[in-house]
Formats: sequence, C-alpha cells, structure tokens
Amino acid sequence: MDSREGTVEGGWRLIPFDGLPKATQADVCCWIAERHPAFAEDADWTLVRDNLVGLVDPPMVWVGSMDVGNLHRTMERCPSERAVDRYVGMLRRSATFEFDPILVSGGRFLDGGHRMEAYQRARRSLIPVVEVGHLVDASEELWWAWLDNDDVRFEPGEPPSAEIPSASSP
Repeated sequence: MDSREGTVEGGWRLIPFDGLPKATQADVCCWIAERHPAFAEDADWTLVRDNLVGLVDPPMVWVGSMDVGNLHRTMERCPSERAVDRYVGMLRRSATFEFDPILVSGGRFLDGGHRMEAYQRARRSLIPVVEVGHLVDASEELWWAWLDNDDVRFEPGEPPSAEIPSASSP
C-alpha cells in the first residue's frame, strides 16, 4: 500500500491512479489527450495512459462520492436518452449497484454525463466520483516535465468539499 493512500473525513480515499477501474483510467486519459493543450499536437490517449499507468510512483487521485443533485447542476450536457434509460434501469434493478466513477475537477462535473443523468433520474443521492483536476488542469510545463521524467509530481491537494462551486465559479 502506498504510504500516501488512506481515507479521510467524508469518506474520500487517496489512491494511486492505477487503482481506478480500467474504464475510468481510459476516460481520464482520453479527456486529457483530447482537451489538454500539452497534447494538442498528438491527441493519442495511449501516450497519456502510458505516462500515468503502471508507474513505480504513480499520481494519486481522490475517490469518493458526491451529492447527485448539487453536482448535476454543474453539468452542461444533454446525454442520449436511450443510454440514460438503459443506465437508469440498471440502477433501479439493484440498490447496491454502482457505475464506475464519473470525473470531477474542482468539485464540478467534468465527464460521465450519461451516468450522472441516470443517477439523477433514479433518485440516487450519491454518485461515485474521482477528482482529477490536478491532472486535467495541470500546466503544459508540468506535463512536459512529467513526460521528460523530471522530478515533478501531480499533487492532488485536499479532497473535494461537500460544497459544490456555483455555476459562475471558474
């Protein structure tokens, strides 16, 4: 177990990036490859994956749950009705079933809109999330230093608070 791993108040756990479900790892890597300026020239998500997964000292991320209603208000997407209906059915079949975590940055919705909408419609109060702001919002300089194997880290900071930033917050 990594010495930085652990659970803090509010149920947040700090885990290595490799500890995320494979699909969530891919979601994060694709999001970064497609949207981060450091990868504008080469939007191949496998480059990001190869530099975040399987490392001796991987980046750490916060995983936990957030209030669906508050977090849903930060989502600015219109997901596919067909997919959401299918996901709602899956959630309603089992009170203990959970999808892989959605992505949040700074406590605001980032990715996983179909799952978010399904949790909202299924009237679930909490949704599993992974806070990836320190990865997706990292400067180009930090990413290039990371890719060049410089002695730098993506520091996860404090776990997200229960307060969701307002829609006007950056």
